[in-house]
Amino acid sequence: MHVRLGLLVLSLVTAAAACDGGGAEYSIPVPPSAPVRPFLVPPSQIGLARVSADVPETAAGAQLEWVLDTLNVRIDELTDEQVTEHFDPSVLEVVSAADLASELRRLNGRTPYALVGFAEEPTPARLVAVVADGMATYRMVTIEVGAKPEARLTALNFQPYTPEVESP
Repeated sequence: MHVRLGLLVLSLVTAAAACDGGGAEYSIPVPPSAPVRPFLVPPSQIGLARVSADVPETAAGAQLEWVLDTLNVRIDELTDEQVTEHFDPSVLEVVSAADLASELRRLNGRTPYALVGFAEEPTPARLVAVVADGMATYRMVTIEVGAKPEARLTALNFQPYTPEVESP
C-alpha cells in the first residue's frame, strides 16, 4: 500500500514538474508523456464515460472541487496547513505539505481548469476526471480518498489526456 501510495504521490510531483519543464530535479526517470491534442472535437465525442460539468456529491468529488478551486482561484492563499487538512497522513509521510503546496502552485500555470467529464464512472472514493486547461489541452485528474470521516486525498495525479476521437 505504501509503495503504491508513494508512486501515486510521486506521479503528482513529476507530472507537475513536467507541466512547466522547470523546477526541482527528480532522480526518478519519467517516461515522456504522450502529445496532447488541442480541442479538435467536442468533449461529447472524445470517449468519456460521462460528459458532465457536475462534480459528484461524494468525498472524491469534494476533493476535486477543492483542487480545482485552489488552482483556479485560491492558489495565492494556499498554506501548508490547508494541504495538511486535505491530504491523508500516509501521503504526508512520503511528501511534505510544503512540497505538495509547491507542486500545486506549479500546476496553477495551466489554469483555468474546467471540468469536462469523467474517463470512468466515479465512485465515492475514486474518480478520474477529464479537465480542459488554459492551454486548450485535456488533462486527466485522478483522485482517491481514504476512509471517512476525513476522506482525505490518498492520491492526486494530473497527466496529459489524449482523447480517442469517436465518430459522430
